[in-house]
Amino acid sequence: LLKASKGKLDISGHTDDVGSEKYNMELSQRRAETVKKALISFGVEESQISTEGMGKSQPRRVYTTEDTPEQIDYIRGENRRAEIYLDFES
Repeated sequence: LLKASKGKLDISGHTDDVGSEKYNMELSQRRAETVKKALISFGVEESQISTEGMGKSQPRRVYTTEDTPEQIDYIRGENRRAEIYLDFES
């Protein structure tokens, strides 16, 4: 679909709350860039893809003091991600 439509992709990388702000920003950017490289290897044009590192600023889930260590680890894992926004109207 991407190759046929020449649509645009915005990839945002995200991290958990462990580590410094600087480290997490760099890690989240690398995470987004890794997804970009994979898509390029599948034939998507580099010009169709933009990336942004969000660090720990947009967690998918937030843990509380009532959560167990196992629950906290699981929640942190959910926050380590890359998200892709597709725009086929471009």
